[in-house]
Amino acid sequence: MSYILSLFAGLALGVIYFGGLWFTVIKINASASPGWWVFGSLILRMTLLMLSFYALIQFHWSYLAVAFLGFMVARGMILNRKGKVTISAGD
Repeated sequence: MSYILSLFAGLALGVIYFGGLWFTVIKINASASPGWWVFGSLILRMTLLMLSFYALIQFHWSYLAVAFLGFMVARGMILNRKGKVTISAGD
């Protein structure tokens, strides 16, 4: 396993995690049962993230650190691209 591969794994996990969060925030505004969207999305995203991080730490802790760096870079990229979401009550 290389550090470059760990970095790309972290980037991919970040895009999936924060992209899923973005999708959830958009869907709960128009959903009849927003609680299920939030709960289901949280469980799915956290399960994928924790299993992936657990698999990476089996090689060495430094691979996990590099993947976490990629994860945070993906977070910054999504925030810069999508911006902040404002949801007003009653819309």
